[in-house]
Amino acid sequence: MDETQNIISDAFNHDSLPFEKIMDKMTNACFQDHASTRLSRRKEEPLQKGVTRSANAKDERRFRMMGLPHDTDTEIPDSFFRPKMLQIEQDTETNNQAELATATHESQRKSPRTKTRDEYQKSVEPKKTVKVSKKKSGYRAEDDQLTSPSTIKFCDYVFPISVDPDRRNCLLGNTINLLDYLDHLDDSLSRGINEVILASGSMTDIKQILRRHGYCILNLPSFLTYPELTAFVQGLSLPMLINVQLPGVQAEHVVGIAPYKVSETQCVQYHLIDGSHPLRQPMEYSCENMNWCFDEFEKILSGICFLPLAARSLEIVKSNGFEPRPGRPVCLAHDDAIPPSFGLRNVATRDQMSYMKVFKSLVTMFRQRKLVN
Repeated sequence: MDETQNIISDAFNHDSLPFEKIMDKMTNACFQDHASTRLSRRKEEPLQKGVTRSANAKDERRFRMMGLPHDTDTEIPDSFFRPKMLQIEQDTETNNQAELATATHESQRKSPRTKTRDEYQKSVEPKKTVKVSKKKSGYRAEDDQLTSPSTIKFCDYVFPISVDPDRRNCLLGNTINLLDYLDHLDDSLSRGINEVILASGSMTDIKQILRRHGYCILNLPSFLTYPELTAFVQGLSLPMLINVQLPGVQAEHVVGIAPYKVSETQCVQYHLIDGSHPLRQPMEYSCENMNWCFDEFEKILSGICFLPLAARSLEIVKSNGFEPRPGRPVCLAHDDAIPPSFGLRNVATRDQMSYMKVFKSLVTMFRQRKLVN
C-alpha cells in the first residue's frame, strides 16, 4: 500500500474521518495512485459525476479542512505529508524519552544507593551511647539516684507502686502508696480506687471513694504556696494528697504527705510520698524535696486532707491485728475504742468537730493573707 493509503489509514485510526468515508476511499479506484488504474479512473469519472456530486462536495470540504488538494485528478506529492510525518515521529520519540526518564528515576528511587567506602566505614563503626539523666514532668528516672533526695533513715518501707512517666500513674500510684504507708489499704478500698481511676481519673473521684469508705474529707484551698501549705500541714497534722501543675508542660503531678509521730519523743515529722523516687521510699517534707518532685514547686492546684472516722478506724485496727506495724505512721479517729498501743503513735489528737474548726480558721487566715507572716 502506498503513502496515500497509509495516510488514510492513520486518519481512520485517529478518528479524523468517518468509517464509511474511509472504507469508500480505500476501495475506490479513484483514490489509488497506481498507473494501471489512472485510465480506468478517467473512464469511470463521467459516470460518477452525476451520481456522487453531493458526496464529492462533502469530500472536497473535508480535504480543504485537512489541507489536502481537493481535485481527485491531482496527485498528492509525498512532500506534502513528509513534514507531518516527521512531526509525528518527533512527538513519539519525545514521549518515549520522557517515559524512559520517568522509569529510570523511579527505579533509582526504589533501589538503595550504593554507599561509598567512607560511608560504609562510618556505618560499621561502633556507636557511642551517652547516658543522659532525665528529669521530665515531675518524674524521676533510675539514673537520677545520685541526685535524688535522701529517704527517711529509720524507715525500710518500700512503696508498692512505682510511678512511671510513660504510664502517667501518679494519681493512682501515690494514692495507693499513701494509704498503704498509713496501713489503711484493704481489698475493698483498693478495688474502689482502681475502678474510679480507670473510669475517669480525677481527684474528685478519689474524694468520693474515700467518703464511701468512712473518711472525713477537707478540701484545701487552691494556689497554696509552700509556706501556706506548710501552715496547713503543721496545723492539721493529717494525711494529704496535693495536685500540682508542672512548669512548662501540660501535665500535673500528685504526691502524698503523711504525718509521722515518733513514739519516744512524741515529735511529729512529715514525710513526702512519691513513687517516682528511685528507691520508692518516703522523703522528708521540705522545700528542696518539693522542688525535686515538681521541678520547682510554686503552688498547688488542689488538694485534700482526710481523717478516718470511728467506724473506719476500728476496721483498720482489726485488719492490723490490734497492733501497729513498726515504722508505719498511725492516723486513726480520736476515740476511746482505739487500743492504747495505737494511741501513743496516733497523729490525730482531736475529734472531727475540732479539726473542722481548725481547718476553717486556717482557711480564713489564708483568705485574709494572714496565714504567713
